[in-house]
Amino acid sequence: MDFTAFTSAPGLPPASIYLFGGPEGFLREKGLKTLRDRNPDWADQTIRFFSSDVTWAQLEAELYTPNLLGGQKLVILIDEGNFAHNHKKQIEEYLTKPSPVGTLALSLGGRLPTIKSKGILIIQCKTLRSLDLIRWVTADFQRKQKTVNRAAVQLLVERGGGDLASLEGHVENIVQYVGSRRNVTPEDVTALVKDQGTNATYELSLAAASKKQSKALEILHRLLAHGEPFPVLLWKLAW
Repeated sequence: MDFTAFTSAPGLPPASIYLFGGPEGFLREKGLKTLRDRNPDWADQTIRFFSSDVTWAQLEAELYTPNLLGGQKLVILIDEGNFAHNHKKQIEEYLTKPSPVGTLALSLGGRLPTIKSKGILIIQCKTLRSLDLIRWVTADFQRKQKTVNRAAVQLLVERGGGDLASLEGHVENIVQYVGSRRNVTPEDVTALVKDQGTNATYELSLAAASKKQSKALEILHRLLAHGEPFPVLLWKLAW
């Protein structure tokens, strides 16, 4: 399931395991929060583990252990490496008889495991490209009761870069800046947001000139993932 489809669904799609997978960590965290907020029991009954600090046996025991106060619990596991891959068989066995009192939510940034069992819902948290970023920013303004035209949104995406956490912060700052005015204009964006896209290209140039290959590749992949045309990047570097 696509992340947007999950967050916009009117109810919580039923599952014993929710797996938020993909390279966009901001969306994975946003998805976990959305999941938690949709069940009243989970407001006070959520437990969070990191894969480096827990074994599968401990995780499974926590899932099956009833709450003292009753109700459902949400057990979150942040997979820092290959936990889901290494315990694929145990996960599939668990899904044949899942806990009646616990729900497991996995956050995984790497390659997703192939789990064919029923009862698991995979939410794709992919890096958003330019058009998707425009839609995401527009929806964020609308959630905050603001109207915004495409020119202002496109300018914000171009100047703010492709980092979703930063873009969300920019949206919040702009909303505070315009106050009671409902409409957000390109002038508002220009007044508050510096051009981060140019900064990223400059950082790429410095990394390439300093022969820091890993850093240069990281910045290059980020720019390409967010829709920066490769010929344009080459032109900027040459210039």
